[in-house]
Amino acid sequence: MNLYQQGSLTDSQLSRLCASIFELDHDLRSRETQLQEAKNETYPADQFAPGPTMNYAPPTSSSTQARPMPTTPAMVNHSRAQSSL
Repeated sequence: MNLYQQGSLTDSQLSRLCASIFELDHDLRSRETQLQEAKNETYPADQFAPGPTMNYAPPTSSSTQARPMPTTPAMVNHSRAQSSL
């Protein structure tokens, strides 16, 4: 590696390997820095918490007062046809 850095390496294949090693080393150091920065970031505790649960309880009896269903002529005719069967 020292010979490569000094420019004294005469074997071209070894020179390419050394260049690749230095490039990988540089990339690794860059990724380590990025990883450390991500580890140092603070995140709110509830960032990934589930949202509020929907209310699946049935309505109370006071909110479901008995209301007569509106009758339309089609509904009346249908009931008469059903009763005659």
